[in-house]
Amino acid sequence: MAEGDRIDADWLARHLTESPPPFAEPGEEGDAAKVLVEELGKWAEGFALRRWGAPTESPLQLGPRGVHDEEAFTFLRAVRKNHVNVDDAGFVRVLSAKPKPNGGVYSLFSGNTYDGVPYVSLNTEYLIQFGAASELVHFWGWKPPHITVEAGEFDAVGELAGRPALLMEAKARIDGADGLARLLTHILEFAQASEPPRPHDTASRKYVALLGATERNDVLLWLVAAGARWAFRATRVGERVELYEAPNPSRRAVVDITGRRR
Repeated sequence: MAEGDRIDADWLARHLTESPPPFAEPGEEGDAAKVLVEELGKWAEGFALRRWGAPTESPLQLGPRGVHDEEAFTFLRAVRKNHVNVDDAGFVRVLSAKPKPNGGVYSLFSGNTYDGVPYVSLNTEYLIQFGAASELVHFWGWKPPHITVEAGEFDAVGELAGRPALLMEAKARIDGADGLARLLTHILEFAQASEPPRPHDTASRKYVALLGATERNDVLLWLVAAGARWAFRATRVGERVELYEAPNPSRRAVVDITGRRR
């Protein structure tokens, strides 16, 4: 595999100004966001009934961000491909990953109250996370028994020969305080330090986990958000991790990457 560019702040700045690649073939997108919002409304009614024992008026509050076409399309495709199963209250089983000992059921919603009035909010990252896990199977040659969602510090992990080989992290957006760009910025900053950070927050824990995963061989880090699919080869250099561009998160690419042993 050809050596990709090393990832640094300049790389990130360039990619933040680029237009994102299309997320579907022309003509496939349709009205994905509209369709999903309608489905979410039905599921939210079921969630409210299950949570509070009675329906609520206009239970689903999406907030100003709403639902983006890309995350809607990828999640609906996962449903259509039977990679996720959603019940009538918005509880999800991920079928594109191996079953978890606790059953592996996730809720698309959270129940909240405002001035004593109950309402339902959407856990947006699950749309992106489960849609991306489905992409690994649908496009990139992975098999469900080799993928685990919600594994350690990462949203999904792909395994080869029983070892973590692909680490996926999904965010609701690229920018913002909890966005993908901020996470990558922290990873790059940690990589410049003389020693690893103390794992005291989300970013530092993920970096320390990435450092551990690269102890024997390189791994692929896949950062995902609406409008972003960033694939990196993560390689350990002493007590830090360097990132390089990788072509994609395919199983074939990951086999090549993990062949680079210490």
